[in-house]
Amino acid sequence: MWDRRDGAFTFEGSDGFEIAAYRWIATDEPRAVVQLAHSMGEHALRYIPSLAPLVDAGYAIYASDHRGHGRTQRSSADQGDFGAGGYHSVVEDMARLTHLAKSEHPGVPFIFFGHSMGSMLGQGYLIEHSHLLAGAAFSGTTGIDQVVADPAGGLEAFNAPFEPARTPFDWLSRDPAEVDAYIADPLCGFSLNPASMLSLFSQGARLADPAQLARIRKGFP
Repeated sequence: MWDRRDGAFTFEGSDGFEIAAYRWIATDEPRAVVQLAHSMGEHALRYIPSLAPLVDAGYAIYASDHRGHGRTQRSSADQGDFGAGGYHSVVEDMARLTHLAKSEHPGVPFIFFGHSMGSMLGQGYLIEHSHLLAGAAFSGTTGIDQVVADPAGGLEAFNAPFEPARTPFDWLSRDPAEVDAYIADPLCGFSLNPASMLSLFSQGARLADPAQLARIRKGFP
């Protein structure tokens, strides 16, 4: 069985910012590499239970904590803050992690997996970097141009359809234990700050532009 405690490392973003990352590998010759992009207001370690079967089956997993999230945030004041480079800096961080992982596993198929906000970052990643990948999977995704962002609403605004609710985060999962674990995690449960939220949702028109989408490698799965 793989040991998550041996997986933590850091790398530098294009501006020198230190990004916290993880690699989880159970074999010297992985069948493929899967790179995770996590969602808003959480961190990569939350995905360990879901990804463990992949690692046990011989896949390597690489993941980073986005700027303003997890171990990458330098202090509580940085929580939910992409920094001056906004959306594009986070996408380039992910590309840097891809290059690092590919250098450690040359010739191995590489799959990108993004959930929720991670999938929205992934949409921009594919426009710029689809040539690096064998394929991609998006979970909980949407067209950003179809979403009206309310930076003041926060993640708890998602709970409205579930009222009356047990907690402010019942929207997260049908499993009460998962909701409670999320609430108890001090690195979960926050939204992007207004500037970073604006940076994310300002990408909507570009990510729906046919000319931009045509930059994705033809036939990309």
